[in-house]
Amino acid sequence: MRLSFKKSALLFTTVALGGMLGANAQDLVLEGYQDAYTFEQDWKNENVPTSSGVLFTDYRQGFGQNNQFYIQNKNASGKKIEIYDQNGYVGYFAESGLGSNITKDEAGNIIVRTGQYARPYTRDKNFRIIKADGSQSIDLTLPSDCSVARGDYWGFANGDVFSAQGGKFAFSGSNHNYFYLVEIKSGQVVSGTKVMLPYLFGLNADMYFSSDGIVNSWKDANGNQHYLAINSNENPIDIVLDENNNATATTIAMKSFTSYGTCTGANCFAFNGKNYIMFSTQPNWNDGFVIAELGTNDDGTLNGAISVVAQHVNDYTTPMGDNVSSKCDWLNWEPRDSKSIYVYQYFPGYYMARYIFGIKTDDTPLVDIVNDGTVGQTYTVADDIMGVYIAEKEPTRVYAKDYGKHRYPSTIKDGEVDFVKDQVDENEIKLQQDDWDQSNWVILDFETAEEAQKFAGKIGETNQTSPIACKVIKGGTLTGKLTNKLNPTMTVTSYVEPTETLDYLQNSYIPCNFMTPNVQSNIYWHGETHDYFFIEPKPQEYVKVWWALYDANNHFTIDTDSKFKGSFKADRSLYPGVWEQDFKIGKAYNFHAIVRYVASSKDDPFEGNYMVFPLEGGAGIITGISNITSDAQVAGVTYVNMLGMESTTPYAGLNIVVKRYSNGNLVVTKEFIR
Repeated sequence: MRLSFKKSALLFTTVALGGMLGANAQDLVLEGYQDAYTFEQDWKNENVPTSSGVLFTDYRQGFGQNNQFYIQNKNASGKKIEIYDQNGYVGYFAESGLGSNITKDEAGNIIVRTGQYARPYTRDKNFRIIKADGSQSIDLTLPSDCSVARGDYWGFANGDVFSAQGGKFAFSGSNHNYFYLVEIKSGQVVSGTKVMLPYLFGLNADMYFSSDGIVNSWKDANGNQHYLAINSNENPIDIVLDENNNATATTIAMKSFTSYGTCTGANCFAFNGKNYIMFSTQPNWNDGFVIAELGTNDDGTLNGAISVVAQHVNDYTTPMGDNVSSKCDWLNWEPRDSKSIYVYQYFPGYYMARYIFGIKTDDTPLVDIVNDGTVGQTYTVADDIMGVYIAEKEPTRVYAKDYGKHRYPSTIKDGEVDFVKDQVDENEIKLQQDDWDQSNWVILDFETAEEAQKFAGKIGETNQTSPIACKVIKGGTLTGKLTNKLNPTMTVTSYVEPTETLDYLQNSYIPCNFMTPNVQSNIYWHGETHDYFFIEPKPQEYVKVWWALYDANNHFTIDTDSKFKGSFKADRSLYPGVWEQDFKIGKAYNFHAIVRYVASSKDDPFEGNYMVFPLEGGAGIITGISNITSDAQVAGVTYVNMLGMESTTPYAGLNIVVKRYSNGNLVVTKEFIR
C-alpha cells in the first residue's frame, strides 16, 4: 500500500446549452467547460485494503462524509465499519456483521447488513442502524414478506431513521423487476413495500436487477423525492412514486454516451438549482467517472437526456475487470458551500478520493487578492478561510488566514536543519508542535465589534497554548475592499455568518525567525555544526514568540552566546497592559503577537523587515530557556518574588530565578521554595 496526495488527471468538458445528449452519442459536444464549472481533486489516499489479496474482497462498499470514508469490513474476524481519511486508516466506527451492504440516510445515520454476505433476504433479514455520532445502534429485521433474492449492495436512504418522521431505503436482488422499500421511524421498522418497475417502452423490455444493483434515494432541485435504480450494465432508471407507491420511470440515456462504463455506483444530486448524475466511464470496471447535468422538461420533470460537464479520467491504463470482482466505483456527494460540493469516490482495492465540484464564479482566492489585488478594488474571497483572532485593542478587526496556500513559502534545503522544530521549553514540550503553517493572512475590518465577534475563534489574550476553534468562513460568502497589500487588509462589505469551526494552533517563532536571510550558516551548537533554517513569519500572522530578551527601546533579541543572530522591533499599540511595568530590561519573555512587514533602513542595526506587536507580557509569563544555553558557568543568581522584590537568596514560595552565565547568557525559570 502507498499514500498519495497528487492530483489525478481531471478532464474538463461541457456540452453547449443546445446540445443536450439524447439518444445519439454524436449529439455530445465537448467545449467551454472552464467557463461554467470548476473541478479539482482535494485529496487521494491509496493506503487502503488492496486488490492484491483476499482482504480486498471484504471491503466492497463504502461512502464518504465529513472528510472521512466509512467502509464495511465483512471479514469474519473483522465485522466492523472502518474509518479512513486522507492519511489512511483512522479506526473503526462501530461493530457490524458479515454482510457487504452499507449505506446512510440524509442525517448521516448508518445502515449496515449484519446478515451473511451473498445470502438471499428470504434466508437472512438482519441489519443494524447506527446513529451518525455512534451513540446508539439498534438491530432490526426486515419484514417477513420481504422475498428479495441475493443483493450485495445498498443505495442511499432518505430522511432520518432515528426520528419520528423516519426515513426509507430501497434495495433489490437478482432477477427481480421490482425493489423493496423499507420505512423506519424512531429506530423501528414500520413497513415494507414491493415497488414494481414499469415496462420501459424505450427499451421494449423490463429492467431486471442483478445482485450488484442498487436503488439510490435522492431529491431533485424542486425538493421532489426520486429513486435511481442502477444495474452495472444498464441505463439507470429514475423513478418517482405517487402516494400509492405506483412508479413513473424515466430512462437516463447514459449508455448512449460512448465512454459509459459498467461499474455500480452512479448517483444523482441537486445543486445550484439543477439536477446532476455521476456515473462510471470506460474502460469497464475502472475508476473513471463523469458528472452530467440532467435534462428537464418545461414542468421540471426529467426527460432522460444528459449533458456532461466534468470528467475524471481513468487513472489506470488497462482494464481491471479480471481483478476487481466487486465491479464497483462508489460515488456520493456532500454540500460544501452555496457554490460547490464535495464528491467522494471509493474505488475498492485501489483508492479513495475527495473532489470539489463547483460553479465558476468571479470570486478570487485569497492568495491572488493579497499578491495581485488592486488597493481600492472589491473582491469576494473564493476559498475557505478561517477567522482566528481579535486583539483586545482592535475589537472590529479579525485576523484571518487561508489553508497553507502562501505563494512563496519558506523552503528548507538539503543539509539545513530546522532549528526551532528541534527545541523544547522548560517542560520538555516542543516549541513548534505541528508542521509549519504557511498561509496568507489578512485583516478583516468590520463595521462593529458585534459583527467581528461572529468571525473569530479567539478574542483577547489569555496565554492559551491549546488550539483555537477558529470560525470557518466559506468560500464565496465574504466580500470586501482591499485597503492594504503590504500588510493585507480588507474592509468587509458583505458576508454570510459562519457556522462551522476548525482547530488551529499558531506557529512558534524565536527572534532568529525575524532575520534576513533566514538561514544562519556554519553555526556550532551543542557539539554539532550546521546551517540552521528559520521559517519566515507572514504579514498579519498571529504567532507565539519564544525566548525574546528585552534590551530596551522597544527591541527584543535572542538570548544566546552570539552564535545566532536574532532581533526584532516591537510596537506597543496593541499591548493592553503597562509596557514599562511588564517588560524589564535583560529579562526574557514568551508572548503572543501580531507580525507585520516594515521597510527597514540601511543604518538600522536590526536587520529584519518585521514589526512585532506583543499582545501580552509581564512577570507572569517570564519563562525558562532551558535548551538554548551553551556550556558556560553560572556567574550569579537573582531571585524575584511575586511582588517584584529581588534578592540573592530565595524567597519562600514561588520564585522567578534569573541565572547569569559567564558568557553573558540569562536563563529564567520558576521555582517553588518551601
